[in-house]
Amino acid sequence: MWGLVFFFYLTSLPDSFSVKKEVEKKKITDKWIQEDKFHHVCYSMGMVGLSYHLLDCRWEVENAKLIAIGGTFTLGIIKEIYDKYKRKTGFNTKDIICNTVGIGLGVLVFLW
Repeated sequence: MWGLVFFFYLTSLPDSFSVKKEVEKKKITDKWIQEDKFHHVCYSMGMVGLSYHLLDCRWEVENAKLIAIGGTFTLGIIKEIYDKYKRKTGFNTKDIICNTVGIGLGVLVFLW
């Protein structure tokens, strides 16, 4: 399941040529309020809700909350490592913070 979500996320990324152009712009204009940060928050929030629903309601897995939260956070870290080494865009701490905010919102909306 996580692999499928991660696959769809990676396939929605632009090709490497346009990424290099975006990197040059991103280094200059990496702001807190922009579309990319909004996507990180929304994807993380959605992944927490979806994974918790599948794990708890469908498959009746114990500790579904912890697995949903930990799995989503782990995928965010893996995505940033992928960005650093494969896409050459660097590890962005702001993206990790936005992922964490999205996880927190997902916990409030879906798990509480």
